Amino acid sequence: AESVRPGDLGSALQAAHSDLYRLLTWNAACVDEKQMAKAEASFESAVKTAETGLKTYRASYSLGGEEEALLKRIEQALALYKENTGQVLSMQRLDFTAAVSFMWTAQDNFQALMKETQQMIALESRLVEEAKGAAVASAGSTRVLFIAITVAALAVLALISVLLGRAIASAVGG
Repeated sequence: AESVRPGDLGSALQAAHSDLYRLLTWNAACVDEKQMAKAEASFESAVKTAETGLKTYRASYSLGGEEEALLKRIEQALALYKENTGQVLSMQRLDFTAAVSFMWTAQDNFQALMKETQQMIALESRLVEEAKGAAVASAGSTRVLFIAITVAALAVLALISVLLGRAIASAVGG
């Protein structure tokens, strides 16, 4: 489950960025204000989903040092992206040309944010593989231990059978 969270984060961010581009495109095409408001609300919702996902991720799992450092970088990149997209949103109604120029900065922030998210996905995938390898090794050790205990139990049972057989044979007079 832990490795799925960064993928969800990436999906939410891509949805948000698509909504931002849609908003600018509709603004350029002079689309109905209601449609633009819907796109802006969708963008803000997707960013909030990403922020909530990061908080949930941090609260749900004990993070190692590598994960913690990467998560901090993602949070910083998201804050910067949010700041720059805020400038795009505030300018898009006033001056479309300025909004587009701010969008270039937001696009660069988005690319950096997605790079960090992809690194988190790769890290989580590596950690899952390491945990799987450790579980397989542990299962092998457990199997060997179980076989050893079974063989020892059978040996004890065989010894008890031999001793009981001798005791019965000597009691019967054999």
